[in-house]
Amino acid sequence: MIELPKATVVRLPRYLRLLEDLESKETVSSEELAEAAGANAANVRRDLSHLDFHGVRGVGYSVADLKYRIRQELGIADRRQVAIIGAGNLGRALAAYGGLSRRGFDVAAVYDTDTRKVGSKAGRVEVRNLQDMDSDCRGGCFDMAILAVPAVAAQQVTDRLVDLGNSVSGDKLAGDVARLNAGLLDSDKLPGSEWLRPPHRTELCRSGSDGHRSHGPNH
Repeated sequence: MIELPKATVVRLPRYLRLLEDLESKETVSSEELAEAAGANAANVRRDLSHLDFHGVRGVGYSVADLKYRIRQELGIADRRQVAIIGAGNLGRALAAYGGLSRRGFDVAAVYDTDTRKVGSKAGRVEVRNLQDMDSDCRGGCFDMAILAVPAVAAQQVTDRLVDLGNSVSGDKLAGDVARLNAGLLDSDKLPGSEWLRPPHRTELCRSGSDGHRSHGPNH
């Protein structure tokens, strides 16, 4: 799989957001996609050519087919079971955010080291102690993790997830780590979205066995 240009990676989630809002339309034009991404039609055609996806002159692009192709490229063509690491303001906002489910992410668990938070509700799930994460992952509870922790703790948690992934066989969590692109989350609509700014970091740790590469940073 060829590496996509960084600008293309940034625009793909923006295209996807538009496509998911076009439930009643069968086709979409490059001009509509360009407006959604803050680009121009030439950028759109170039981006989609990298995906080997082409429209029909005078008709446009199939909404359903393009939506699937972009989701496939972003590694979210199938529903994923997600663990959120960190039950602070950001973690709780993500757990309660319906946009995750609409985009194929089911929140299966939320973890924190603060025993005062353990047992409380975050969205529809109960916050668990971070010590339970290893056994939950091995048991297939989740195959993807979103880090919603202060930046100072992010690398330590990432290393732990990578080590855990390397010790789990099959399709469980492996060592491919990618930053979560805020375009997938409609972060401006998140309750408490100000917590997406530093010093917090939101990262996505996903299975490395599906052939998808890491995507660009988001702060």
